[in-house]
Amino acid sequence: MKKSPFKIFLRKVYIFLGSLKLAVVVILSVAVIAAVGTIYEAQYNAETAQKLVYHSWWMKGTLIFMALNLIVSVLHRYPWKKKHIGFMTVHAGILVLMFGSILTSRYGVDGSLYLEINSSNRWVSMSDYEFSIWLADANSRATPFLVQPVDFLVEPPNIDVKVGEDRIQVTDFVPYAYARTQVEPAEGKEDPSVMPAVRVQLFNDRINMTEWMQPTKTRPDIKALGPANMVFANGAYEPTKNANELVLKTLNNNKETLSYEVYSKSKNGLIKKGKIKAGETIETGWMNIQLRLLSYYPKAKIEQTFEALKHPTPLTTSAVAIDYNGEKHWLGLNGVLKLFKENAVYFITYANRRLDLGFNIDLDHFEVGRYQGTVRAASYKSLVNVEGLGQREISMNEPLKYKGYTFYQASFQEDPNTGQPTASILSVNKDPGRWWKYLGALMIVIGAMLMFYLGDYLKKSSGGAKS
Repeated sequence: MKKSPFKIFLRKVYIFLGSLKLAVVVILSVAVIAAVGTIYEAQYNAETAQKLVYHSWWMKGTLIFMALNLIVSVLHRYPWKKKHIGFMTVHAGILVLMFGSILTSRYGVDGSLYLEINSSNRWVSMSDYEFSIWLADANSRATPFLVQPVDFLVEPPNIDVKVGEDRIQVTDFVPYAYARTQVEPAEGKEDPSVMPAVRVQLFNDRINMTEWMQPTKTRPDIKALGPANMVFANGAYEPTKNANELVLKTLNNNKETLSYEVYSKSKNGLIKKGKIKAGETIETGWMNIQLRLLSYYPKAKIEQTFEALKHPTPLTTSAVAIDYNGEKHWLGLNGVLKLFKENAVYFITYANRRLDLGFNIDLDHFEVGRYQGTVRAASYKSLVNVEGLGQREISMNEPLKYKGYTFYQASFQEDPNTGQPTASILSVNKDPGRWWKYLGALMIVIGAMLMFYLGDYLKKSSGGAKS
């Protein structure tokens, strides 16, 4: 009986899917994609290579054909015999290894946990991103209008949100940009975004840093500077208890002078207060640090702009363009854009996604070992208190495993003035595909051994039987 053309076609496809020709094409394709990924990583960075090459649709398509080739090539050898055991084990091991990698990619966790000494944290900073829009009213109550995972490097921006009469759109994305801050004095303007602004310089014999600061109508601008906070408030401010803080506050109808207050954690409260004008300097009492008030604008508008670059540098970041009722603003990664209304303010963030561990981790103590005669770190370890587990030590070679997570000692942060550590950085990993990958690798090794040794054994057995 003559076979139909369709069955003949299916037969050819079936033969091709399990053929050595397809296997060669797949292997060459993987090699080419890996080479392209290496070039992207050298020209840009690892993240760009991962998203545009290694996780691209053509890489996924190549792996699908690889899986089909492995499965069908095994089916071609049915009915199976003893000599096929090694071959089948190797192919099954590769499939199990691929399955474990898929589990890791889809459900795994790979992020970092930042712990200041004598503080607590439960939020892991992930490598993927999310975009959010919040509206805070005059009572500082914040309402979320959008919290959405995004990957603007792979998918162009398509966010368009309407809140009443307001419209917020993401109109552009720049993967590598250099941030610049522009300050425009705005005396006489009634724009809600016009607020007092200061430019301050903190310096001693080891550091020299300059910052622009601007509060909102209801919230002070607070910048965490290692062991201390720098605060600029438009009027009254309640200082943080048990903290080092330097607080600048506006004075009613005074366009030249600010008040200042210095609080010390070790001395349990206020240690200094007074008034300051632009150009004047005060001693903070912390490690010989001085504060100089470089500029003070009673009314100003601060905008951040970004210069697009072709390639990343240590100073670049990604940024998005926001259109708010026809006005264009720029927002950098892990920054906050404030868009003002008459009695409220929008807070827009584009940041690394944060994962809630479900339990707190406290950093009780951090220790750094130095190479003799140098300040170079030789080893470091964290003494942490884990909610539900108790006190544990995490060092460079001794990770902590708890509730499916593995915490590795990755790095630390130190005070540039004293060289003393101020925070520990832990790498957080959760890999649901780990044991599948281990099993797949073991199967490949066992299968390869069987292919070589069992094949020789079967040949000798068959030869002996004939004689």
